[in-house]
Parts: sequence; C-alpha cells; structure tokens
Amino acid sequence: MTENEFLSLAEETFEEIEEKIEKASPDCDCLREGNVLTIETPEEKSLVLNIQSSTQEIWLASPAGGSRYGYKDKHWINSKTDSELMEDVLSQIGGTK
Repeated sequence: MTENEFLSLAEETFEEIEEKIEKASPDCDCLREGNVLTIETPEEKSLVLNIQSSTQEIWLASPAGGSRYGYKDKHWINSKTDSELMEDVLSQIGGTK
C-alpha cells in the first residue's frame, strides 16, 4: 500500500473510532492533533492512538500497555495478540462493539 493510501485509511479509522466512542461512551472526550488521537475517559484514563506512516501501523498507548496494529484483511490487527483495534479501544474505555 502506498503512503497516501495508508494515511487515508488511518484517517478514516480515526474518524470511525471517534464516532463509535461518541455512541458507546458519550462521556469520553476525543482530542485530535495531527496524527494523534487522545481519548480521555470519565475515570481519567487516557488512551493515545498514533499513526505511524513509516511502519504503516497505528500504535495504541493505554494503561493496559502499548500495542501496534497493522492493516490485514480489512482490519487493524494487533501484531502480538491478533486482536482488532476497534474492539481493544472500546473494551478499554468500557464501551461495546
């Protein structure tokens, strides 16, 4: 995938994450700055998602630890656990799929 294709896909993913969080956990705040999306929960937990164009990954940093997600079969998949990014984010903020 080209860098432009990757960036477009990652942008769409961030928008989808923000929309799902608004529906699943409306008390959470999302802040977008460039390639970084920060999610603050009412419990003062922070999740930080970062677009890494050099490796074509999205990185997630949270109280649960750090994870890297690559795009595979139309999903962002954790490189260590094979879990899906959206599911991981929603479970960590206490939302549903």
